[in-house]
Amino acid sequence: MKGLLSIPMRVALPVLLLSFAAIAGFISWRLDTLSLGEEIESRFIDEAKLRITDWRTIIEYRFRKGDPTGVNLQVSGMTTRNDVRAAFVLDSQDRIMAATAAAAIGHGVGLIEADLPEELKGRNAARLAEVRASANGSVVLSQDRRFVVAYYPLAVEVNDHALRSMRSGILVVVFDMRIAKERAFDGAGREIRDDTFIFGGLAACAWLFVHFALTRRVAGIVATTQQFASGQRSARTGMDGGDELGQVARAFDLMADQIVEDELRRKQIEEKMLRQQTELRVLFDFIPAMICFKDTKNRILRANQLLASAIGKTVAEIEGKPVLEIFPQEAAGFYADDLEVIRSKVPKLGIIEKVHDPEGKEIWIQTDKVPVCGPDGEVIGIVAMAQDITERRRAEEELRWKTAFLEAQVNSSIDGILVVDEHGTKILQNQRMIDLLGIPQHLADDKDDDKQRQWVTDRTKDPARFIERVVYLNSHRNEISRDELEMKDGMVFDRYSAPVVGSDGKYYGRIWTFRDVTERKRTEELLRLLSSAVEQSKESITITDAELNLPGPKILFVNPAFTQMTGYPAAEVIGKTPRILQGPNTDRTVLSRLRKNLELGEAFVGEAINYRQDGSEFNLEWQVAPIRDGEGKITHFVAIQHDITERKRTERELEAMHHQLVETSRLAGRAEVATNVLHNVGNVLNSVNISTSLVTNRVKKSRTSSLAKVVGLLREHEANLGTFITSDPRGQRLPAYLAQLSEHLLADQKATLQELESVRENVEHIKGIVAMQQNYATFGGVKEMINVVQLVEDSMSLNEEAFSRHGVEVIREFENVPPLNVEKHKVLQILVNLLRNAKHACQDSDRQDKRMTVRVANGDGRIQISVMDNGVGISPENLTRIFSHGFTTRKDGHGFGLHSGALAAKEMGGSLNVSSAGPGQGAAFTLELPLYSSGNNPEPQKS
Repeated sequence: MKGLLSIPMRVALPVLLLSFAAIAGFISWRLDTLSLGEEIESRFIDEAKLRITDWRTIIEYRFRKGDPTGVNLQVSGMTTRNDVRAAFVLDSQDRIMAATAAAAIGHGVGLIEADLPEELKGRNAARLAEVRASANGSVVLSQDRRFVVAYYPLAVEVNDHALRSMRSGILVVVFDMRIAKERAFDGAGREIRDDTFIFGGLAACAWLFVHFALTRRVAGIVATTQQFASGQRSARTGMDGGDELGQVARAFDLMADQIVEDELRRKQIEEKMLRQQTELRVLFDFIPAMICFKDTKNRILRANQLLASAIGKTVAEIEGKPVLEIFPQEAAGFYADDLEVIRSKVPKLGIIEKVHDPEGKEIWIQTDKVPVCGPDGEVIGIVAMAQDITERRRAEEELRWKTAFLEAQVNSSIDGILVVDEHGTKILQNQRMIDLLGIPQHLADDKDDDKQRQWVTDRTKDPARFIERVVYLNSHRNEISRDELEMKDGMVFDRYSAPVVGSDGKYYGRIWTFRDVTERKRTEELLRLLSSAVEQSKESITITDAELNLPGPKILFVNPAFTQMTGYPAAEVIGKTPRILQGPNTDRTVLSRLRKNLELGEAFVGEAINYRQDGSEFNLEWQVAPIRDGEGKITHFVAIQHDITERKRTERELEAMHHQLVETSRLAGRAEVATNVLHNVGNVLNSVNISTSLVTNRVKKSRTSSLAKVVGLLREHEANLGTFITSDPRGQRLPAYLAQLSEHLLADQKATLQELESVRENVEHIKGIVAMQQNYATFGGVKEMINVVQLVEDSMSLNEEAFSRHGVEVIREFENVPPLNVEKHKVLQILVNLLRNAKHACQDSDRQDKRMTVRVANGDGRIQISVMDNGVGISPENLTRIFSHGFTTRKDGHGFGLHSGALAAKEMGGSLNVSSAGPGQGAAFTLELPLYSSGNNPEPQKS
């Protein structure tokens, strides 16, 4: 039994299940065999009766037909079936008439015995008699249940009318059931085999189920347990399931995890303890201090390497020895401190003691003593840690001297000084720093640096930038910085910062210096403004010394405008006399007046002709003023020159154009147009004259003489300019004065440029009017192709200045029309007259919205040019005589314009018409001209 229990489940379970399947199959086979035999016998006998009946019918038929051969064939053919062993036909005398074996024919019934079962032999005669007597067939089953013998009466002497009564023969058939049974049992065997296989399959499925659900899982748990026990700590069952095995597997995995975690924790603790021991040993030996552990009896139990080296011994020579043996001179003092620590159980730190090294030299040490207590809380020893501070004491003494010297130097500086350590913490600042930044004393004395830093930050003009710079320099330790710090109260500081680095390259902190440069910045700004005003001035400025006699005066300064005007670079004229600009056409009378004024100390204003570097002339408007020092002595002259060459040329051109215009008008014989042109030119010339006068007066009133005084004052104190501006009352007023002066000069410059631009625009206008007049001043009677719209635009441009001056709005309504072949000057004369009349009509009305509409249209083979206004209008009675010679409604009119215009229109094959709704309703004049007049090209011209 014990051996069976030791068989593995993976073997025992399949054997058990297969055995069960075999037994079940055998039992099923046995039961099936018993029931199948009886069923086969019964079915076989029933089938044999049916077959014998069929055979008897066929044999009797053969006998009736008298066919014994057919009978023999039928009987012998019965054995073709495997289950027929022998067949006989007996006559009424029991002789064999037909048989399956031909040799038996003719013999007696005894031959049948050979084919019968043993138990039937010798009983044939009695059984045959019973069959004949009953006239019914009989079927006998052998005792071994293998053979069936059938006896059936048979009619061997045929009488068709009495067939049934004459059946005296016997048909004997011996059936062999063995083949049928074997066939049936084979089928049953196959069924039993199939059942056995089914039972086996079910047993296999059961085994697989048990294998996967139980056996394999159990084996997996066993294998995992063995792996884990052999040291494979990662082995886990990994099984799921809610049954008992799944719970066992999960419990095992949890237990394994806990074991591994405990082992890992234990290993980590062991490694940590080992590492700590190693580290403590290393720390103990290599810490930069002399360490020893002593018991309460003043014996050295442990000592590090540094202590041994300091006293010239090995660690082994020290450990276990009394302190008295190692430090004979200092032992008593050491022990006194030890006893104090042992009794109080309180560490004693910072003990400064003097000891002797092995060579007898005195050294200073600083010792810390800490009690070591046992589990019961009692002191079991002392840890003493000592450091050699001999060099430190010497350095501290030197540092105290240097600190005192540095503080004295810092406090005597004119700059504010702040020193911070490597963390940005304030360690030193002088009183000048506190005074410059106005730091309250309680904040300066406070150890909290953030309060002082925040106070200063809030007073800077740009707090964010201030903090950003401080943070940046603290994080970039090697950078040197210099910038300016502006405060909200207007003060400006030159801020300098540099790292404090030792000779070994170590960073110790940063030093900041603050210098008040407020006054210097103001002076620099004013000087920059003055310099910028002079440099950017469009006027040429020259400064010379005060020597008027040859070879003087010498040029000391010129601005870029001088170079632009004369072509002389500043480097070429510095040190030379302004006389290099004079030439043959320079007016000597003007020069004499200049010298006279300067000798009298007066300013000069005049015009002259000077010469550029390339020899070309230019007209100059001149202002020269003396510069005096503090005592009133003239030291320099400042000259402001303005190039008026263009203005002079314009004036000459205007005069020439005026004469040319009059002459052209006279030669052209067009007095109306010339008068209108001269009127417009006169208006423009009036604007030019006004602008020129304004420029002249502004130049005369310019404060350049004051600028000369300022320059003289600055040159007088150029050696001590800063002191003069900050200390001298005149110098203190100078910045404000310069600011005002620069504003005036810039304003004068802007106004002068505006007026000169106006002059230029007016001159361009005059040139356009004259050019247009020249274009139309052709000989009368000459026809030419004209652009109607362009001609109308030209006539309007002749009156454009008048329209603008009187506030008349002009509206253009122009269609695309073909060109006309007409006398251009006649059309222009008519249009100029109509536009001028419309302007007068608008001017004489009280309307605010003065409006004139000029329309060009094409209709019915004629070009219509209309001039419509919303002026004073025309009364109905005047509409009929408006074109009469000498008729006019204006006081200064002569009555010739409209009359001559109507005649000119008629001469060109056209007409001039008028319409008006009455007084105050405006008027409309329309000039109509034919597209094709006599002599014109019949083909229309395309524009």
